[in-house]
Amino acid sequence: MNKAFLVILLLMTSACGITKHWEPLVDLKGSLSGENFQEDKIMCRAIIKDETSALYGAWFDKELMQNCMNGRGYSILNKW
Repeated sequence: MNKAFLVILLLMTSACGITKHWEPLVDLKGSLSGENFQEDKIMCRAIIKDETSALYGAWFDKELMQNCMNGRGYSILNKW
């Protein structure tokens, strides 16, 4: 019983570490300014990390990044 529990717990916790962040596909020509794209993307990631819990940030990563990047004037192509 304890071994099965430990195996399940190990699998659940290891899956959390391999999640990949969603990356926006941005049309820089259709955006207000594409000069600071990398810096803005890094800042949005930092804001999401600082202002949300790990579970919430992982679950709503795509939506939070879209809102942040849209708010900075970027045209995101891969919304859904």
